[in-house]
Amino acid sequence: MAGSRTGCRRRDPWPKRRPRTPHAALLVGVAALVGVFSPSGAQAQCGAICLYEIGSPDLGRASAGAGARAQDASTAFWNPAGMTELEGHELLLGVIGSWGDLNPDLDSGTVTPDPVIRGGGNASGFAPLLGGHFVTELPYGIRFGMASTALYGGDVDYDTNWTGRNYVADASLVAFLIQPSFAYAVTDWLSLGAGPAILYTTYTQRVRATFLPGEPTAKIDDADDWSVGGTFSALVKPLEGTRIGVYYRTEIEADTEGDIELPIGATALIDTDFTFPQGVNVSLYQELTDRWALLADAGWTDWSEFSNIPIQLGPVAGTQRRGWRDTWRLGAGVQYTHSARLTLQGGFGYDSSPVKSSRLLPDIPTSEQYRFSVGLQARPKEYLEISLSYQFLWFAGLEFDDVALPPVGSVVLNGDYDPAWANQAGVSVRVKF
Repeated sequence: MAGSRTGCRRRDPWPKRRPRTPHAALLVGVAALVGVFSPSGAQAQCGAICLYEIGSPDLGRASAGAGARAQDASTAFWNPAGMTELEGHELLLGVIGSWGDLNPDLDSGTVTPDPVIRGGGNASGFAPLLGGHFVTELPYGIRFGMASTALYGGDVDYDTNWTGRNYVADASLVAFLIQPSFAYAVTDWLSLGAGPAILYTTYTQRVRATFLPGEPTAKIDDADDWSVGGTFSALVKPLEGTRIGVYYRTEIEADTEGDIELPIGATALIDTDFTFPQGVNVSLYQELTDRWALLADAGWTDWSEFSNIPIQLGPVAGTQRRGWRDTWRLGAGVQYTHSARLTLQGGFGYDSSPVKSSRLLPDIPTSEQYRFSVGLQARPKEYLEISLSYQFLWFAGLEFDDVALPPVGSVVLNGDYDPAWANQAGVSVRVKF
């Protein structure tokens, strides 16, 4: 047959087992996902503020080719159509610890009414990132999956007296995803998947309102919103040992409402609209031998839609113009199946910057990102897999170039974040029922 290959295929080195208690497995999976619904303060950002670090083994490959790998329940997030490659019921839970340095180093070009130019210290720190994924079989060949993780987000916490404190002292924006989905194998070479993407977005920010003694503060207190978009995906298998995944996420608009506490003791309603962008990713999984596989992916995200953010403070309406642009993603990785008990992997990922240094604002410091990752997957039992992963994340070109801070430009920032990097170590556990 054209395109056939000899030798043992290791599409999934883990032996497949039929479940004994499907209803109990479904209840356990849903309960476990509810148990990890805790939005994280995620300093590690990617492709602007999207997060690839979802608590899955893909961390050990810089998430390269994740939409085509389809070897565990995290495919419910990366590409729901890939759920047709799984049998039975399985649960994947993971946690990632992220820590690093994000230190603004301002130079003599900075303009400020302060008598001294002060840096912000390490605006980053330690953050846990959690994720849960579940897949089960339904009648008529249908698969159902659930993914829950922080999808977008970041937070910063600067030193008390840093020069940009009249714009931001600390801030946090997190959009947490709940994504149920369904998949069906239309033919033996084509599977389709789709489902809603439900976001819970929460936003807080604190500023030092003046440079006067006493430092009065203004604080946006837990503005939040629930919003819904959609996900659509396909998995194509043109040849034995080859999988191509295509994934599309729609734009999602979050209309966060909360209170702002003003220095004079008054409270006002604040309404901020965030447009989380549409995006598409194409992934490849290619077996070279029964032990070696290459993975790759490319993606585009419409971050220019995040650029203009409408804000209403009481009766006063305005728009924050960030000057953001679309981003591109490239990833490449390798997977080596040493035995039925052990798989090794490594990978590289790149994301372009959504903003020029002349438009970078310190509440969302983001730039080009480079990821370098290694990991292993151990299977001590036929129903159990434990994955360990490490990733180094480097932010390139994260700098200020004559950035006038809103609202009146009394502070103009020059300098860069030096250093700007993060370490990420993760562990995940996969259980088949």
